[in-house]
Amino acid sequence: MILQIYGFIVLIVAIYFLIICLCNTFWMHTHTKKPLMLSGPLVSVLIPARNEEANIERVLKSLLKQSYKNYEVLVLDDNSTDKTWEIIEKMKDEYKKEKIPFRAIKGQPLATGWNGKPFAMQQLIAEAHGEILICTDADTEHSFTSVSWGVSNLLLHGADLISGYARQKFSGLGDALAVSVIFLLTDFVLPIFLTRHVKSETLAAAIGQFIVLRTESIKKIGGYSTICNACCEDIYLARTMRHAGFTTYFLDAKSVVSCRMYNNWAEAVHGITRNIVCFFNNNLALTTAILILATIFLFMPFFVAIVAAMLHHPAAASLLAAVVFYIILWTVVTLDRKLDKRIPILYPGVFFSLLAIIANSVHKSMTKDGFEWKGRTLGTEDTNKDENGKDN
Repeated sequence: MILQIYGFIVLIVAIYFLIICLCNTFWMHTHTKKPLMLSGPLVSVLIPARNEEANIERVLKSLLKQSYKNYEVLVLDDNSTDKTWEIIEKMKDEYKKEKIPFRAIKGQPLATGWNGKPFAMQQLIAEAHGEILICTDADTEHSFTSVSWGVSNLLLHGADLISGYARQKFSGLGDALAVSVIFLLTDFVLPIFLTRHVKSETLAAAIGQFIVLRTESIKKIGGYSTICNACCEDIYLARTMRHAGFTTYFLDAKSVVSCRMYNNWAEAVHGITRNIVCFFNNNLALTTAILILATIFLFMPFFVAIVAAMLHHPAAASLLAAVVFYIILWTVVTLDRKLDKRIPILYPGVFFSLLAIIANSVHKSMTKDGFEWKGRTLGTEDTNKDENGKDN
């Protein structure tokens, strides 16, 4: 009897997630505008870079050749310990004869009470001249129409913030399974198709790989100062904007931006870990509860369904139906997001990655170890330590 009730609940959960996925996918496709605007307000493209010697040249080359005519590119070296600054200076010399203004900024030492990326973004905003800001990561690559896409969608929607998923590139199946976890927010959890009708900040979604902002709007909330120590500053920025009454949209940006975030499963788990507890408002009890519920309703059903079917248990029908719905759901996500084609069949691997990420996040929070990223420790009382434990 208990297993039958469990199977019924799992089936309802799977159906709910599938409905959210289909509605969100349809909404993003129908509301994403084409990059039609080739001129208009001055746009400042902002790139924070810390230890990005492997990526910085690629992203700059893609952004210094755009269809949009009126823009500038600002890149800030955030106290890198590799050759990032040397590469930036070399490219600045190479592009000095181009019409596109290209400014290289040497970042200040990390201020007390700030995490690295919010502090870098605050410095970039202070230097920007544009009416519109496009914030992007140094490990992204942009199509010829990326800036036009950002301006077109921001202005045609009359929004204050636009964001969307870039197309994710993978080194292999391991990082593909782990990185696919990031799609759970908009494909399983948040009904973003209600964005226009529900003003709650709980519907806020953004990913730092590509965020488009009205300069006037973000300055009204104090820039990044209100989220200065957030690990997942992108989500908190969107929440803060919506809380202040501004309009935010989450759309489909895979046609104009791509990104390879990690090189393997372990690296992906480590990288995504730093955002989990922060995403749940640093509520350790809630994060632990999510870990338990995710184990019971996302990871276990696949294996329980197989055992129930082998034993011819009455609960097998609902459990197997739930597994089918999950496969359909992941097929939709895979086709829409251009993911590894093996993911729908191997989807328990995505959920296992989620469990590993949440468990790792809970462990680090309980032990107060903090989260190391690019030579800095985040999420502890002192966020301003470099790789040697010294003040940064």
